[in-house]
Amino acid sequence: MTPDMQVPGSSLPAEHDQGQVLVPALEAALRQTGSASVRLLLRQFLADNHARLDQAQLLGWIQYGQRYAAQWWEPQASRHASLVKSGPSDAAFFREAFEQNTFTTLYNRQKPWRGDLARALGNSYLSHFEDSGTIHWTVLDSRQRPVGLASLSGYSRDNARAEVSLGFPGEVAASTIMAASLLVLRFAFSVAKLHKLTSYVYEDNGHARDFTKNFGFDHEGFLADHYFLPPFGFVGVNVFGLTRKNLHQNERLRRVSARMGVGELLDRQLDPMLWINAG
Repeated sequence: MTPDMQVPGSSLPAEHDQGQVLVPALEAALRQTGSASVRLLLRQFLADNHARLDQAQLLGWIQYGQRYAAQWWEPQASRHASLVKSGPSDAAFFREAFEQNTFTTLYNRQKPWRGDLARALGNSYLSHFEDSGTIHWTVLDSRQRPVGLASLSGYSRDNARAEVSLGFPGEVAASTIMAASLLVLRFAFSVAKLHKLTSYVYEDNGHARDFTKNFGFDHEGFLADHYFLPPFGFVGVNVFGLTRKNLHQNERLRRVSARMGVGELLDRQLDPMLWINAG
């Protein structure tokens, strides 16, 4: 964003449609300088238009700014791992991971991708999680090497719920796995404001079953022969769930998160006006 870019709020007609003028400026600020510039643009807009907008309209603009804040795209980072939203440059790592039979068997037994994977990841990168219902990350270790894949999928806006998946095709340090898992939780509950995460674990993946349970998810049941996945046939899955309330009450996870440099797993539910007026 150039220093002289401003939202032309004073020239907006009273009957302006929300988003027609501000969207390009917000997107430009997001791509160039991140959420701080988004807040700057919104503050300028609100200062110019406060007298002509009622409280509901003001809240709408603020929520729009939150939606396009850089936190939806920027890496989720800690001392031991980072989640980077997957894009075209990650296609080779995706292919290498899914060419390993052990990884595919444990992580995702769906039919392998046959199309233009780089293009698909590019489209996924540009999409907003709340629109596509899916977000893919490449997990980097402390040396910034790609070591795993993580995702949220099946997003339900009405139920504030999504499904989490996390897998590593090779030997990875336990601290990296733990940090990556905590970063997914932080994004899900603090950025996406979800109420619940679910996890489906194949019946024969005992390691993932034990890790998910020890990580704070409740075992909610077993679905026999739930998926038909050739050449594996019908496959059963264990169903796990983690709610916002249960995460809030899990002191152990919160301590581990602080120790590993991940930070707060739950947002503080700030008033939107405080967000927009932040530094």
